[in-house]
Amino acid sequence: MEDSLSIFRKRTADEDLDRTAQTQLIMGNSDTKLERELGPQTDEGEHYLGLENYGNTCYCNSVLQALYHCCEFRTALLHYVEQRPATDSLLTQLAQLYTQIDSHKRRTGVIGPRKFIQRLKSENGM
Repeated sequence: MEDSLSIFRKRTADEDLDRTAQTQLIMGNSDTKLERELGPQTDEGEHYLGLENYGNTCYCNSVLQALYHCCEFRTALLHYVEQRPATDSLLTQLAQLYTQIDSHKRRTGVIGPRKFIQRLKSENGM
């Protein structure tokens, strides 16, 4: 199966970019083709992030994406990771992945769920 990306649409209050930096980003100082193509038609707080596909992980990425958009589930995981769990469980890996997505600074980008996928495989004897 060909490598591809699953795209997350993340809405956030982007405190890290002031108005001038946001205008520069929209007006052409973008680093990626996707940012240039998005242009000014998107809301300031919208982010488009992809999950890297490691071969046959596209279905897993789809589930991760669907769960991420369940607000109560995502919020619970983000609070869970703040408690700094001592275990390296599948739940911990998922919480860390969602934290990585939630704290992403750029408007576009790729996030590799490698640690989550590795943990998922190890817990299922793959």
